[in-house]
Amino acid sequence: MDRLTSNQLRFVEGIEEGKSLIDAYISAGYKESPASYSGASRLLRNVKILAELDDRLFTRKRTAQQRFGRMQDGSTNVYINILKREPGENIQLLALQQKVASDVFDRTGHKPPEEVKHTGSMELTLIDVLRQGRAKKEGDNDSS
Repeated sequence: MDRLTSNQLRFVEGIEEGKSLIDAYISAGYKESPASYSGASRLLRNVKILAELDDRLFTRKRTAQQRFGRMQDGSTNVYINILKREPGENIQLLALQQKVASDVFDRTGHKPPEEVKHTGSMELTLIDVLRQGRAKKEGDNDSS
């Protein structure tokens, strides 16, 4: 496929920046006239320009997905670290980390884990369940 002209490329960049069709058309170096609107519309229907806009959109979308994926991985690690903490550690910091992690989960379209209480009380928590499961598993391995 042929490459875009410099004016076409500037037009694509203007559209990508959020400019209106006519502003992108004029800032790309095309002459302002009563026919500018139809010229901008014609450019937007150009197959090469549409392909370039599609490629740029795909690249931006992939980059955003990767960024949110890394953020979600980080949020998952925050939850894991919160569950590993012992009672009495900095409760305010843990609560703030959980709030931020929950927000990231929400923004990436995922349901955050159920709320983790940081009271330090003797209630049965998820970490207790995990520890009991690990102890049982180690006991099963010892008896083999």
